[in-house]
Amino acid sequence: MYGCGKPADAGLAAGGAPPPAGVNVAKVVLKQVTEWDEFIGRVEAKETVEIRPRVGGYLRAVHFNEGGEVKKGDLLFMIDDREFQAALATAQSNVVRAKSDLDDRLVQAQTARATALMALCQGIFGLAKSDTANPLPSAKP
Repeated sequence: MYGCGKPADAGLAAGGAPPPAGVNVAKVVLKQVTEWDEFIGRVEAKETVEIRPRVGGYLRAVHFNEGGEVKKGDLLFMIDDREFQAALATAQSNVVRAKSDLDDRLVQAQTARATALMALCQGIFGLAKSDTANPLPSAKP
């Protein structure tokens, strides 16, 4: 039988089977292979936290890397404290001034009380102002 210009038995081996297929052979090499996969996707944090300062001011330093892991109690920011130090000094001086004013008022109140008591004693015992050195009347036997 003929087809496409080839004799019918040209490609057949003995017994009518086609010839064996050619096989490429390579030597086996033993070496370490790093397995990796590449995926396309979007990563989202399990938890997000909004950080709000309790006080205002200018930042002097930032002590964390964005996206890094932080633990409870870690120092995150350092705020410039010069404004707060000035406010503290002012408050401390106001305390000292208030204590001084309180001492002055206490002295004035004690002086007014003593003067009132002296006047009361003079009225009760009939002492003259010249007798104030010895305010109690002498007891007669």
